[in-house]
Amino acid sequence: MAVETTGWAVLTISGTDLHPEDVTPMLGMDPDRMIPRDAWGRGIWQLNSRPSGSEKIEEHVKDLLRRMIPARKALRQLARQHEVRVSCVLDSPESEAHFELDSRYLLLAGAVGAVMEFRFQTMHPESNQ
Repeated sequence: MAVETTGWAVLTISGTDLHPEDVTPMLGMDPDRMIPRDAWGRGIWQLNSRPSGSEKIEEHVKDLLRRMIPARKALRQLARQHEVRVSCVLDSPESEAHFELDSRYLLLAGAVGAVMEFRFQTMHPESNQ
């Protein structure tokens, strides 16, 4: 029996010379978070997945990548000068878990020049130690 993996996904555009406020009009969408350049020396523009935390990770990744479709040309242009990254954090109650992502979503991420990052976290039951 396969273990369902939950989690979340985030699209970030970052760079030392990135002005996050300039990204919004380029992409035609509002970010969920912006961090000015002077905060850590890198400007960050961020878009979060929208499904609830109990949804499977596949739904989070699909949601985020679908939202990227209308902005794919602008994202590709941004990826030439800045880092475009889709970060996926997976939570599982088991030490072994997996998820599947349809190839068309991987092609979309590649077409815009996005790095795909996957982090696996095992959820441990609370102990009384």
